[in-house]
Amino acid sequence: MVLPSIPHCFCRQTRSSVLASDPHTVALVAHATTPNRSVRALRATLRRARGTLAVSYALEADLDLLRIPAVGSRTIGPLWRHTCLELFIMRPGESAYFEMNFAPSGECAAYAFERYRDGMRPIAQAFDPAIRVRCTASVLELEAEVMLDRLSPDYTHGVLALGIAAVIEDTSRALSYWALAHPRESADFHDARAFTLVVS
Repeated sequence: MVLPSIPHCFCRQTRSSVLASDPHTVALVAHATTPNRSVRALRATLRRARGTLAVSYALEADLDLLRIPAVGSRTIGPLWRHTCLELFIMRPGESAYFEMNFAPSGECAAYAFERYRDGMRPIAQAFDPAIRVRCTASVLELEAEVMLDRLSPDYTHGVLALGIAAVIEDTSRALSYWALAHPRESADFHDARAFTLVVS
């Protein structure tokens, strides 16, 4: 479901934990090689309850300097080549993980990986999250609710490690990469060392 829009570095890795019913807000930072001065803040709030994981993103920026796909539009090519908000999920100690992409257009994509960047398969049809988008002149909000059992029955209960990330495209088509942590010299959201938020 999509609501209509309103017109208008390296960093030290730390792990934080959140209980299932507690909302938890985290800040994303840009990779040192891809800054974007139009962005003032990018935060995500997580809540896990009743077999679902809800993530809400809030992008505060000069949105007229960014390329934000309109609600209901269709993105050409992979979502991650344009402005999109991302979520990575894995069980600690395992090599398999999931990547989810949420676009401001309301589109989504999801992929299962057997290990780091290997064994990728799309799972979008089974994934089917509920997405809500709100946009003003200076704030873009996107909320996605994921049914964890559609990813894996093992994800319904137990500890999960999350990577929260975003790709921000400006009007010159340059991309800026944002995440909880950037453990590599180049931006790489798939590195499990960036999955620094643990939910139980």
